[in-house]
Amino acid sequence: MKKLYRTFAVSAALLAGATSAFAGKTINVLVPSDNESWESQTPMISMDGGVTGKAMTEIPNRCGWFTYTFEGEVSDNVVFYPSNDANRDNVIGLKGNWESSSAVTAIPLASLFKAYDKETLYFVSDEDQLLDGTEEIGWYTFDPFVDGNCSDENKVAITVNKHRDVSENTTAYDICYSTFDETACGKDIEELVGSNIEYYLISNADWNTGKTTHLTSGKESVPGIDLTNPYEPKVNKKRLSIQPGRWTLLVSINGRTKKMETFRSTGGVNILATAEADVLDSNGNQLKGLHYTATTEIVAGVPTPIYISTILDDTENHAYLSIDDAVGITYFADADNPRVHLYEKIGEDEYLCVDGSSRIIGNDGVDTLYVFLDPKDLNASSNEATILLNGINELTVNFKAGQVLQKAVMGIGSMAKSAPSSKSYAIYNMQGQLIKKGMLTDGAQLTVPTSGTYMVRMGNTSKVMKFK
Repeated sequence: MKKLYRTFAVSAALLAGATSAFAGKTINVLVPSDNESWESQTPMISMDGGVTGKAMTEIPNRCGWFTYTFEGEVSDNVVFYPSNDANRDNVIGLKGNWESSSAVTAIPLASLFKAYDKETLYFVSDEDQLLDGTEEIGWYTFDPFVDGNCSDENKVAITVNKHRDVSENTTAYDICYSTFDETACGKDIEELVGSNIEYYLISNADWNTGKTTHLTSGKESVPGIDLTNPYEPKVNKKRLSIQPGRWTLLVSINGRTKKMETFRSTGGVNILATAEADVLDSNGNQLKGLHYTATTEIVAGVPTPIYISTILDDTENHAYLSIDDAVGITYFADADNPRVHLYEKIGEDEYLCVDGSSRIIGNDGVDTLYVFLDPKDLNASSNEATILLNGINELTVNFKAGQVLQKAVMGIGSMAKSAPSSKSYAIYNMQGQLIKKGMLTDGAQLTVPTSGTYMVRMGNTSKVMKFK
């Protein structure tokens, strides 16, 4: 952990202006789990770069998470430190425990609240706990559902690791239960005197209420979650048969609980692979479907299978959705009114620009989506479904019968995005400093002085974007 060598000045005017604007806003922080300096200490939040601080409150049943709700002021000079750190040797700033510079970078928290326009922000300060596939920023507008290491005064803790992939869709987990200096994993847990291992499944909607579904050990009580041998659990995501939505699988040993994995269930919907979905449209033109990639990406905070379009643009002869412009199929629900949620996965990051340039997607006004799926999996009573692009823009499309495989597939839909002729914009660096602002007209490019990661506010929308 880096020692704090300098602070950032904050004007009295800024603090005064923040008094009423930020009242009630909340910051939740996951402190580093592998640093002894934070063990059994209360994290302090400082609005003056570490000179003074206020105690944060532990979040019940969330290992390593602490919270603070502001009554008034929020500054752009925020850091965190353990309550016993008189010399400020273990200060955490914007870059968490992966800070590489000699001086801790203060957190522009007031600017972050303004840019994200959210009442609550989450900061994962432990590099090892960051969501896979995300920028090493550690800031989230949603609960990332990652935990620190749970341990009591006897140093009893549970750790979960992926042990091996037993097949393309099935993963076996290595569950370890540590007590004092001894560690038991897998079958060895069974040898611990009086050990009791249990599994629970909890939906995103029930997380805050604590409602969990207890899974019966010794069998596959939920299709896709094999607990035949509870000491060697296996999960087959393709066979998961639960209600659509976001779910978390938990393991509990002798009352100590640890998250195994968070995943999103699509309700058993089958996305047709390219080879299966080659059909002719009503005009006799050959259509191509979506190609499944072997890896997953983080979409809306959840590891999600990514499908790549192989359809070519007739005018420019390039893929509408290239390898860098993937679409995540993240959610299916309501059989009587099927709604397909698509989240754009652009480049290396959810909010990267198209093909590495500085053009923002959507400025061209019209996007064409090609998605192929079998409506039988939706149990749809009609051939019509609704697409939600990024959870906002709706597009109604019709299923069409394939002339080759006789499979019903989703047809072509074009959608004009509702956007004004020009938008106001503001670009901030990750220290909260305003870089530039102005008006952006449709089709115009948004540029920055140098490559890097920036906070971009466009109209009423704020995103973290990476420019190459």
